[in-house]
Amino acid sequence: AAEDTGDPLAFCFVQPGWTEREAWTSLSKSAFLRLRVVVAAADHGFCDGASHQRQDPFRTSPYDTGVFVLQTSAAATKWPVGEALEPELRAAFAQCLPSQAAAKRQGRAA
Repeated sequence: AAEDTGDPLAFCFVQPGWTEREAWTSLSKSAFLRLRVVVAAADHGFCDGASHQRQDPFRTSPYDTGVFVLQTSAAATKWPVGEALEPELRAAFAQCLPSQAAAKRQGRAA
C-alpha cells in the first residue's frame, strides 16, 4: 500500500543467519530489499539481555547475523542506502565483541 501511495516506508530487520528459514528467504526475495549484510558470528557480539546483572555485558554471537534493509521507492529516495552503510554496520556490530578477558571468563577464546 505504501508503494502504491508513494509514501516513504523503511524497515531494518536483524535476525540470526539461519538461511534455511522462510523469513530469510522471504526477506532476500523482497522487491523492497535495498541492502542485505551478513555479519559472521566471529565478527560480532551482542549485549546480553541480563547485561545489567553480569560482569561482562557483551557476548560472542553463536550465529551469523543478517541485516536486511527494505524500503519503498519513496523511502529509497528520501533515505538512500549507500555503499558506506555496510562497513558502518560491520563496525557497529564489532563493537560488541567481548574483550579477551571477558571471553576467557565466559569460556571462549576471543
